[in-house]
Amino acid sequence: MKTERRSKFLINPTFQLRMIALGILILLAAFIILYFSNLYFFHNFKTLGVEVGLKADHTFFKFLYIQEKRMFYIFIITYTIMAGFVFTLILFLSHKIAGPLYRFRIHMREAQKTNLVDQKNISFRKGDFFIELEKEYNLLIKSLKEEN
Repeated sequence: MKTERRSKFLINPTFQLRMIALGILILLAAFIILYFSNLYFFHNFKTLGVEVGLKADHTFFKFLYIQEKRMFYIFIITYTIMAGFVFTLILFLSHKIAGPLYRFRIHMREAQKTNLVDQKNISFRKGDFFIELEKEYNLLIKSLKEEN
């Protein structure tokens, strides 16, 4: 009989959502800086056009307006794509952090209910962070069993 394994979208929602929000905010800060740098760049071109004596309805200013509008849309589209990428990446990485800690916490709760010497080894998934916790805990259990 095949057992179905379900994975949770958020293992530790408080931690994972904070990490995602932080990543999105850092990305937003970078895009705001780039956006205002872009506005400054176009402002310098407009100033240059005025300094050389171009009239307000000159093709140069119409061209700048169109380019500025296009750049705004490029920024919005790029930010949206990058925010999705950052969300996915941080969710994946936070699973690799929250998963082992969740598993370790559950294992410790089980140890409270039984004799620590009777505990089975803990195992984390391949690619999880904090593999050293798994190794150290299993060595602890092994040494306790050897003492008894």
